[in-house]
Amino acid sequence: MSKSAPNPSSPLPGTPGRGAGGEGLDRAGADNLMEPIEFARFQRRTARSYEQLLWQFLRNRQRCGKKFRRQHPLGHYTADFYCAEAKLVVEVDGSPHQTAEGKQKDAARDAWMKLQGIEVLRFGGWQIEFETRQVIESIDEVLRQRRAQ
Repeated sequence: MSKSAPNPSSPLPGTPGRGAGGEGLDRAGADNLMEPIEFARFQRRTARSYEQLLWQFLRNRQRCGKKFRRQHPLGHYTADFYCAEAKLVVEVDGSPHQTAEGKQKDAARDAWMKLQGIEVLRFGGWQIEFETRQVIESIDEVLRQRRAQ
């Protein structure tokens, strides 16, 4: 059976948008079409509105003077937002993360991050949109704690 041409708006054949949880490519998979950097660029171009909103508060060292990177490759995963100085990942979870498969992928991803010494904060898109101040305060609190360690 021959493969169909890839959909330019999809990172992998047959997967709509950005995948179902655990966002990132299984780079060992045979269907892998994008290199890590290319995939990160794709995700930046297709960011959802709540990711763009959060980015406005994380960019340019606004959070405790720390630099965040958007859609940063880490191992086999791509973090929505990553602060290397604090070894902190901030993930924005949409509805695919609420499925059983999404939760399982997120758990595996979080375990891998923990082994690397990286802390993961997860927020739902609705939290970023409607509880922005609390989300920012939570991120700032973790940044201060990690600086003190």
